[in-house]
Amino acid sequence: MRYNEIQSKQYEIPMEVTNETIRDFGIDPSKVVWTKIGNKKVRAFMVPCTKEQYYEYMRPLWREDKNAQNREAMESLEKMAEDLDFDPAAAFSMEDKVVGNMVLEALIDHLNNIGSEYGDIFKMIYDGGKTEAVQKAFGLKKSTAIHRMKRARELAAEFISEQ
Repeated sequence: MRYNEIQSKQYEIPMEVTNETIRDFGIDPSKVVWTKIGNKKVRAFMVPCTKEQYYEYMRPLWREDKNAQNREAMESLEKMAEDLDFDPAAAFSMEDKVVGNMVLEALIDHLNNIGSEYGDIFKMIYDGGKTEAVQKAFGLKKSTAIHRMKRARELAAEFISEQ
């Protein structure tokens, strides 16, 4: 792509439409396209706009989508803890802590046997590590770090459900 083509990029805001809005507003059906708004596919009419208008309109949608993804992840973790009858507020005896550490070590060993990094990644997640920490520790791109963290959680859940 040449420099002039980059400057002349046109921005378009997707406006979700239904059959009724197409009919009522006289929108040309051939100009309606399938596109993603956040993480859902919708039929939309693309409205030309400036770069500033585009970002002003889309940023709240992106933020809302990201918050929804984070809520889903938290609900998933809460469900996993609930399925395991895990109560973090409960007082653990010394024996419970020792057994818990042994299970954690067995889990991390199992994950390391599956993939060289999964055990270390899960340990980082367990210790409260975020995506950025995994990125930095393993020299990964953000999307790769997110994928491997997700896979480590999935493998851990499978291991726990088998036990």
